[in-house]
Amino acid sequence: MATTRFAERHPEVLEIVFDELRKTGQWIKANPREAAQILAPLWGNLPPETVEQANGHRSYAVVPVRRDELVEQQRIADLYRDAGIIPEPLDVRDIRIWPADGQ
Repeated sequence: MATTRFAERHPEVLEIVFDELRKTGQWIKANPREAAQILAPLWGNLPPETVEQANGHRSYAVVPVRRDELVEQQRIADLYRDAGIIPEPLDVRDIRIWPADGQ
């Protein structure tokens, strides 16, 4: 996540972060036991075996955000608004999405 101003001024940084996240996801899937050892303490000191099993159910695929996939985020924003956590309604259609392919 980045501000629009940052994204507009530093698209090269977003590209690097996106690529590194993608590589990290691929590494986790290719190295499940080692990844579990690293992640277990970060996840509240869960047993590494539990983390490895959980990771086996996750894709760790890093892909660009697609506007048509923001339905769940809109639902969450609406719930937060209804609960008074955010002061004004949000519309996910107003969010600018960085094009990961450089377009």
